[in-house]
Amino acid sequence: MPPPMVQLICRRCQRYYADHPRDRQRNVENHHRRRQCAQDLWPLCRLGGDFAYRISANYSEYDGFEEREDSADTRWFNFHGEQTLDNDDTVEFRVGFSRGNYGEGWSDIFQQTRVLNNRYNFQQIAWTHQQSPSNEFRLQFYHNYQQIEDNYRSPVISDVIKGLDDLQGFPEPVRPDIFALGLSGGNYNFQMFLDELKLTDSPLTLSWLGFESDRYDLEFQQTLQTSDNLRLVWGAGARQDRGKSVWIFHQYDAITRNQIRLFANTEWHISPAWVVNAGGMVERFEDKDPLFSPRLAINHHIDQNNTIRANASRAYRMPTLLEDHINLVVFLDEPLNDVNTWVLGTGNLDPQSIDSFELGYLGSFPEVGLTLDLKLFHEKIDNIINEFRNLDIPDPNRGLTDPIALATLNNFNDLIQEGADTYINAGEATINGLEVNLDFRPTPRDLIFLGYGYANTYGQEGFLIQDSTIQTRNSISDNVASHTFSILGSHRFDSGIQISSAYYYVGEMVWSGEGDLIPTFRRWDVRLGKEFTLPGMDGEIALIGQNLNGGHVDFFNAPSRDLVNRWETRFFLQASLEFR
Repeated sequence: MPPPMVQLICRRCQRYYADHPRDRQRNVENHHRRRQCAQDLWPLCRLGGDFAYRISANYSEYDGFEEREDSADTRWFNFHGEQTLDNDDTVEFRVGFSRGNYGEGWSDIFQQTRVLNNRYNFQQIAWTHQQSPSNEFRLQFYHNYQQIEDNYRSPVISDVIKGLDDLQGFPEPVRPDIFALGLSGGNYNFQMFLDELKLTDSPLTLSWLGFESDRYDLEFQQTLQTSDNLRLVWGAGARQDRGKSVWIFHQYDAITRNQIRLFANTEWHISPAWVVNAGGMVERFEDKDPLFSPRLAINHHIDQNNTIRANASRAYRMPTLLEDHINLVVFLDEPLNDVNTWVLGTGNLDPQSIDSFELGYLGSFPEVGLTLDLKLFHEKIDNIINEFRNLDIPDPNRGLTDPIALATLNNFNDLIQEGADTYINAGEATINGLEVNLDFRPTPRDLIFLGYGYANTYGQEGFLIQDSTIQTRNSISDNVASHTFSILGSHRFDSGIQISSAYYYVGEMVWSGEGDLIPTFRRWDVRLGKEFTLPGMDGEIALIGQNLNGGHVDFFNAPSRDLVNRWETRFFLQASLEFR
């Protein structure tokens, strides 16, 4: 049998290129320049001309941040195959799976550090039929699955009480009887406290992450070249999302949501200088009103190297199953023995919407190896889905009717958490800004890239519900860095050695959700790589240094809680082999 023929395939746009070691870099550069696609090209082996495949496997291990239990190890496997049935029909199929374990949590009286098991797999099959050079059909189906096994338990209630001195700074250990007397106004000792509140001296259990989910998606698409100047793509699809978690949804049965969609896009070459793209998508989600997402783009080619573009669009983000249906509860010892409502969904969320307007310029100056991409943009986001505290949400009453017992249970629940978090459409934001990318290649071996972004953000978001009133604040601008900047330089020597260096800057910002105020981010990386060729294979070995200018903080920045994610200076030795 003849040796396998190798092709390169882009992971994003699926464009193929014939491969040869001496042509590989040229193929990659041409792909990036002509397709405006920054994805790397992967080799795809072709056997006998009819069947092509790619197999990849990976193992990674990560120690995590010093002050957190977040180490991880992951193993994954992917297979991509393509069968040519005849001159008009091709079938592609992909399968993959991964397994991983990672640390979570921190040690305190309510929980402990633990190791979570994460499982993921996917399957995809697609049939492409070339009816004619100007008429192509594509039908695809995919499924993905994820499972995370997790729940954590506090010590028994009496031990939690004894540990309150560490949490609250009491001068001496708290005794359960004193604790019970204080909560009940002097009516109950600890045993009476348990009896009257229908409690036992058991652990409190909770999980933020224990769940399993599936997504099934079927889509049909047709591409038509109706004339030399007009191309049309249209299609329809259906999807089902499924989630199951007694911890997160407060039920053993799965929750599902169906979606159907219809989409179309046209590309009209009015003249060699003018191109118009117009399209839209209609979506209907189960239990939601239909949505229409339009887009219009106009490109004017001043000449073959200079283009001005303008576009406008509206898009939506549908609330997730978690945001719509979450019912996260602190249980006593086992699921459905409710003690405290932690997060409760409203079930009637509207989708977020974003209106986007952009004016851009793309210029290429091949005589000096320079490409300039400039964009001015305006974005308006409405109905932002926020998670924040609702003090009006009551906790479970455990079937109590006695006023003293109910008051004591309420005092006990307020120590765990007063009210509950919820998801509400309560926010809006406007972002005005610009982006500049400069790509300079003075020689085929040298690259200098500069990127800069500026964003002026303003708006408001909800942060508390009390007495049926949503309280808002005008601090949403803190969630977006005003200035970002990066510069990358690279040079390839005759010997196959390549050296590159990059510097990144991100202004001060607050991570939304559970994140903290993060100071200005500055990072300097250096990479030194050497390519080599062996019989039947190509390879590279590289030394990578990150954060050479010192550590920086990311996401968590709360020293008082011993929660600081600090990236320190680190070095990697990386090796890769590619078999021909």
